[in-house]
Amino acid sequence: MTEPLLQVENLSKFYPVKSGNLFGSRVMRAVDSVSFNLRRGETIAVVGESGCGKSTTARMVSGLLAPTAGSIRVNGKNIAGVKGREAFALRRQVQMVFQDPMASLNARMKVGAILEEPLIIHGHGNRAARRQRVEELMGLVGLRKEHLDRYPHQFSGGQRQRIGIARALAVEPELLVLDEPVSALDVSVQAQIINLLKDLQSKLGLSYVFIAHDLAVVKHMADHVAVMYLGRIIEQGPKAQIFDTPRHPYTQMLFSAVPQIGLGRANPDRAVKGEMPSPVNPPSGCHFHPRCAYSTDACRTTRPELADFGAQQAACIRADEIPAYATTQSAPGYKEAAAQRMKIYHEMIGSRQQAEA
Repeated sequence: MTEPLLQVENLSKFYPVKSGNLFGSRVMRAVDSVSFNLRRGETIAVVGESGCGKSTTARMVSGLLAPTAGSIRVNGKNIAGVKGREAFALRRQVQMVFQDPMASLNARMKVGAILEEPLIIHGHGNRAARRQRVEELMGLVGLRKEHLDRYPHQFSGGQRQRIGIARALAVEPELLVLDEPVSALDVSVQAQIINLLKDLQSKLGLSYVFIAHDLAVVKHMADHVAVMYLGRIIEQGPKAQIFDTPRHPYTQMLFSAVPQIGLGRANPDRAVKGEMPSPVNPPSGCHFHPRCAYSTDACRTTRPELADFGAQQAACIRADEIPAYATTQSAPGYKEAAAQRMKIYHEMIGSRQQAEA
């Protein structure tokens, strides 16, 4: 088996927090010993509630944030903590697309200059070669070269995100880190961007780390899924296994909270309850035990590690005892509802293609 493109091992990010007492500062474990692999041409989706550490993980993988501990290997080379010329060369391999396209684009620069900037920084050819590359990038994301002389505010949200994707592709990376790239967009535009990302992945052989909270989008995009809770991965594995047979109570609750077209919630009694605890003062043992319907005294004292269940892993000491979860996919009418949703998506894409023709 070939070596994974991306290998993340025991990745952690801690922040000191002043406690305001005589005992000094405490530590907020934003990300705590996270590990996962990603093969070439595939997508791993990292999901979880706000504040679980998804975006912090994304920023460390992309090189925007230095980890406290752990390694991030791209093509076998550890990019965590690398500095100088070596970091500059490695950074070309990993680029990031941000959640808010308006905030991530320089409002004072025209689109042509925005796309040319990374090419200048990385010494890509002369001015004519850079201009040609910029025009290629615009076509690649479905925009016209006439748009190069416009400013970001003259575009729609979906068009701005296409520009953000084009900028990330400028230096021909192998891996894109996508930090909730469609959450700030209208649903109809989300479908367009999702399909664009799938097309680019197929055409260019890209790999994606996809940060998301919308499980419908995850199901459409991902090959593998990692579920985070309070800085840790509590379940991960192939998409089919995670969606069909989630092992961790938290994963089950996430799926139960998702309404389906015409179905309501598949299992509302398992919907996520309560608020996520503070990462500055997390619960003892299993961090999820205060919100878990299946917790025991052992859960309050034992920190569970990821254990293998076939192709997937789950960090729950009662994973074998918890009642089987009736997933949304096995609920009556799920297939019909899912087919209807995909029909709507395809109609949206067809309308866009006709409008652009």
